[in-house]
Amino acid sequence: MFSTAFRYLQTRADKGTKPNVEASIASRFGRTHTAAQKAITKSGLPTIPAHIKAALPAQGIQDHTINRLLLMSSSEHHLSVVPMAFFVERPSAQAESVVGRPLPGLS
Repeated sequence: MFSTAFRYLQTRADKGTKPNVEASIASRFGRTHTAAQKAITKSGLPTIPAHIKAALPAQGIQDHTINRLLLMSSSEHHLSVVPMAFFVERPSAQAESVVGRPLPGLS
């Protein structure tokens, strides 16, 4: 799903927006997310609730500090602009599992 979104975002500036493609990606995300949540719940593994925020600007995302680090490391194969970024944050400062017990190493 993310590879499809990545390919779409790379060509969106040249070809324009395509509502059908965007709706397809959103629908696919909804189905995948629901199935993943069920599998995670069924596994019984400790989890941390979190919120994911996405940034998908039409021009992409460019950070001069990152570009400088890539050039200093002699990176030859990298994108000058990243089409999307994701930020994952816990809703609270306390790292607790769904069952209310602190998770090891995440306090």
